Amino acid sequence: MTHISAVVVTRLQQAFGRLNNERRLLLQQPLIVDQLHEPQPDLLVLREPLGHRKPRVEDCLLVDEVADSTYATDVAIKGPAYLAAGAPAVWIVNISNHADPLVETWAPGIRQPTSTRDVVSVAGITVPLEAAFDGLDGIPEEEE
Repeated sequence: MTHISAVVVTRLQQAFGRLNNERRLLLQQPLIVDQLHEPQPDLLVLREPLGHRKPRVEDCLLVDEVADSTYATDVAIKGPAYLAAGAPAVWIVNISNHADPLVETWAPGIRQPTSTRDVVSVAGITVPLEAAFDGLDGIPEEEE
């Protein structure tokens, strides 16, 4: 994960504060997609707290990948795998162009995502993307 990706993940975590308090937000935890695959998406929004077990795709309202250098893989491989396993929504937070970031929302059965630079919503929480994306083009690529 790049430094800039980590900044965006942290900002999204803060925006989803209520879900974090409810134990319905997981960060970079293994997600059981099938018997052979357990990728670690950047954020998961769960339907309900899981207790002590690993999340499965069917436990999720949203699977989120923050994509800087990983954009091509996230769109071509990871996103389709999450959707095929039953995820109701996948966000690819595309920060590959730090000056013009956006969120692509993918859903089952659609060929092209909807894209936004304004706001996104899940589980009753609306997140203004300006806060998540503020100043990305001025953040150094790596920590100094």
